[in-house]
Amino acid sequence: MLAFIPYFWGNEGFTYDPTRQYMFGWYHIVMLVSMTLLFIILWFIGRKKEIRDNKRFLRIITIILIILEILRLINYHYVYNYSWLNSISFHMCSWGVYFASLAGLFQKKVLFEIATIPAVIGGLTSIIIPHGILPYFNDFSFMAIQSNISHLLMFFVIVYAIKSNIWKPKLKRFWISALSISITIVIIHLINLYKHNLGHNTNYFWTMYPDPRFPVINEWVFPYHTLFLSFGLIFLGFVFYFIVDKLIISKKIR
Repeated sequence: MLAFIPYFWGNEGFTYDPTRQYMFGWYHIVMLVSMTLLFIILWFIGRKKEIRDNKRFLRIITIILIILEILRLINYHYVYNYSWLNSISFHMCSWGVYFASLAGLFQKKVLFEIATIPAVIGGLTSIIIPHGILPYFNDFSFMAIQSNISHLLMFFVIVYAIKSNIWKPKLKRFWISALSISITIVIIHLINLYKHNLGHNTNYFWTMYPDPRFPVINEWVFPYHTLFLSFGLIFLGFVFYFIVDKLIISKKIR
């Protein structure tokens, strides 16, 4: 048991293997199945008659999400010797965690609208496409598990809020989500520029240069790869709004 702690918390013994197949490899499939089961478990717990206060249950899930994020900061600081400031991530999925946490705690319509695109699209794509998580940590180490659970929970916060009628997304208000994510991308790029001036090689949301793990756009020059990712993110957010508003909520009303 004591030998497991350095492996789990400290990523001890890890060796990066660029040739390992992660996409739908056994490790990725285990994580996909685990996150699917976790979602189903939380969903059924949230539907139980004993859960009389859906808003309280959503806040409990949000608090768990916040605790996991704090533990991630602690891990980066003490295990990888990052400063507290550098332990804070500004990738798109991290913004999903921050925005979903605010939405889950305060449960205001505008906060859900700001959180939806990074939490839903970012949360799902990072679990389905594992190249930003799994290759850099021991199998079943804290960071790999925490990252998958956090991505799942921020997605769950939005979907459960919709299911419980805490928030109803309206297509006519999608512009708020689109505008907020656009502003977020600009802020991310400014953070990258600031950190580059300080000598840090940060590339949050890949605004500085394409990520070589995405072969379709890794040869594109700035800013075309960023524009492609940005418009793709907004388009998928629009699809989510359309499905929920026009095909689910409207159907229930009829």
